[in-house]
Order: sequence, then structure tokens, then C-alpha cells
Amino acid sequence: LTNLCSLTGIACIPIQRWRHFHYLLNFMLGLAVSALFAAAVMVLIPEVSAFVTSYSLEEVPLEFGGQGFGYLRKLAFIPTGLYLFFIIEYLLLIAPRVFKVGAAIVLIHNGYIPTLDIRSASGQEEQAVAKASSCPCCTLANFTEVKPVAWMILLGDSVHNFMDGIAIAAGFTQSPSIGLTLSLCVLLEELPHELGDFAVLISSGFSIKAALCVNFISACSAYLGMIVGLLIGEASGDGSFYVFAAMAGVFLYISLSDMLPELRRSLEKAEKHNKSSLVVFLLEFAGLMVGCFCVVFVMLYSHSFMH
Repeated sequence: LTNLCSLTGIACIPIQRWRHFHYLLNFMLGLAVSALFAAAVMVLIPEVSAFVTSYSLEEVPLEFGGQGFGYLRKLAFIPTGLYLFFIIEYLLLIAPRVFKVGAAIVLIHNGYIPTLDIRSASGQEEQAVAKASSCPCCTLANFTEVKPVAWMILLGDSVHNFMDGIAIAAGFTQSPSIGLTLSLCVLLEELPHELGDFAVLISSGFSIKAALCVNFISACSAYLGMIVGLLIGEASGDGSFYVFAAMAGVFLYISLSDMLPELRRSLEKAEKHNKSSLVVFLLEFAGLMVGCFCVVFVMLYSHSFMH
């Protein structure tokens, strides 16, 4: 279901000229921020803490709430996830210079900015619409005309989706409610992300069909991640909890470092252009509230859904 988000980018073509489209994106971005943050704080970290409590009671020092140094050892994997994603973003940042592929590639390193600047690609999208019906989606001639930024976006998405797959699979090995909650969070995060990626792929030279094709192939890396997550969860009783700790760091990094600043920038942009920043604020705040509510709702009632 989460992989189908890679196909939703085509929806941006008919509705991107809607006057209030950017308001919809602001709301969706608020949803994603809140869902990821809530999943990290209310689902993943408590699961790791429960694991620490059940395995660390034999360590009697009073440090860390009387749970011993095992508490610190397990929770240390939370910043590990943050470090990992920071390293990945840095590698994507220096890739243009290392491989000498051109400066246009820096577009990918603005976090989730493409989701708010999606209309900048409208000219290229019109050209793509005109030629979509006449050219095959996957030919070598088409791919040679694609700007390097598109390939870097696809590479980054593949890594991102792979990690999401690991988290979802590890969640289902422990509890259906955890797996469903993580799936929901990934779904809410992928929707605005894929809309932005699709616009950049179109503006980088892909036809509509080709953009849908390669974006879906990139999303399929989540299946590889799910295989790895299932192997980790089944092979080691502790493995899933280490995955939870690392992914909590990743979710916190994405929500607070990559996505939350976009909410702030959209408010500043609305205020600067004498637009109603109050409307933008209310939509973003509504997204934050609804995203958290969705996580809580799934956690409370997922067992009922399963039965």
C-alpha cells in the first residue's frame, strides 16, 4: 500500500494549477511531521524502553532510573539512526562534486522543498504531457537526456524506502499494531514526498510514464528492506528492538530536521508575500493534530481491526 504512493505523483499534474494546491501540501506536510514524530516518541522509543526494562533488571546500579547501564546501551541506538541518515544526506550532497555530474543536482538536498515548489516544474510537465503518449516509458534514448538530479533523487528514495521496509517488517514481527502504525506513518510521510519527487523527475527530463515507472521501481526497494527486517526480527529476539531504536532516530531526524523547517519556511513565505499566514498556520497545525491523532487511533484500535 505504501508503495502505491509512488504512483500518486501523477495526481499533481491536473491539480497543481489549483490556486489553493500549496495549502493542501502544507496540510499534508504537517500530517507527515506529526505522524513520524509521534511514531518515534509514542511507539518506537517506548518499545525500546520496555525491552530495556525487561532485560536489564539484573543490573542494580541506580543510574538511569535504577535500570542499570543496559538502559544506556540499548537507547544509544536512537542517535545511531540519526547519525546514519545524516551521513546518507552528506554523501548525496558531495556526490555531484565527487562524480562531476553538475551543479543542478543540489536540488535534492533541500529536504522536502520540492513539495512546496512543485509548480516550478510546470513548463516541463506540459512538454511531458505532450510527448507521453508518443514515446515509450523506458528507452535508453530517453534516459540519456535525464538530468543527474533525477538519478540522485531515485537513489536517495531507494535508500529511504529500504529503511522504511526494515522498520515496517520489524514492527510486524513484534505486534500487528506496531506494524500498522509504522505503515501509516510511512504512508503519510510518502504522500507529500512523492508529489515533490514526481515534479522534479518531470522537470529533469523524464516523461510522465517514465517518471511513474522509475519512481515505482525505486519504491520497490522497500520489499528488500522488508525481507531484511523479517530476517532480523525472526533471527534475533532483540534485533527488532535495535531496529526500532535506530528508526526512532531516523524518524526524529526526518520530521524535525528535514520537514518541520519547511512548515516554518512556508509561514515566512506567506508573510513575506503579504498572503494570509494565519490560514497557512491553521492548516499546518491541523495537519500536526490529525497526524498525531491517526497514530494514537491506530495504536488504540488496531487490535480490534485485526479481530
